[in-house]
Amino acid sequence: MKTVKILTMFALALTICASAYADVNAGLVSAYTFEDGTAVDETGRNNGVVHGATKVAGQNGNCLKFNGTSNYVEIPDSASLQLPEGLTVAAWINFPAGKDHGGVCAKHVMIGWGANFSWRIATTSDTGATWGRTKEGVEGYFATDGVLPGANQWIHVAMTCMAPGAATNQRAYVNGKDITDVTGQVDNIKLAPPFLVFEGVPVEIGVARGYGGTAGNDVYYQGMIDDVAIYNRGLTANEINELMNIDLTTAVAPAGKATSTWAKIKSE
Repeated sequence: MKTVKILTMFALALTICASAYADVNAGLVSAYTFEDGTAVDETGRNNGVVHGATKVAGQNGNCLKFNGTSNYVEIPDSASLQLPEGLTVAAWINFPAGKDHGGVCAKHVMIGWGANFSWRIATTSDTGATWGRTKEGVEGYFATDGVLPGANQWIHVAMTCMAPGAATNQRAYVNGKDITDVTGQVDNIKLAPPFLVFEGVPVEIGVARGYGGTAGNDVYYQGMIDDVAIYNRGLTANEINELMNIDLTTAVAPAGKATSTWAKIKSE
């Protein structure tokens, strides 16, 4: 009887934990932990190719280190990455110096200067970042200055689009804090779908294409990137904070597996 009681309590605890954190799996399109130095998609959908970046110790286990001159990750396009409405992109970053338009993660032909990307996250300095989505004829970018805490530390960045209950259609978060309202581009964060999806264009991590609107003038991110997650829905502020506090290595539910067996806080 004692054994049965203990097992029942253990099962209840697992159920409570899963119900509290299983939502971070809902709508997850791709997740990259870089644990083995490759760009294997932990959901089993969209494996990528690592171009030169190397495996080093990261925020959660291992991550990829980018040299700032030629390293990047390429994720071939698929239907699951063509997202005209809801979206969340999140990652851990750590850089020695924040480059102007240093591409963290983007689906784009060019990082800006018109409706040349589906979505983007890029640094602009040690403390600034630029975000955004585009629709036909409109570059819905928004820049946020003074929001990153600085170089040589791990920073969690996330951009959401069409999150339920959000003040505007686009929002940005740094270390779990909503910093969107720092931007001066208020109209851009109110853009409504459908957004451009750039069918056939890959998702790239660690590079910004066509800086200044000049093809081939690419800006490569220098530093480390860990735990990149892409969703087909806008996460709420609470979910962003949940995502920031888990380790994707143990939290991601591969396609076809029950989320209740995977949701796990990294501190456990």
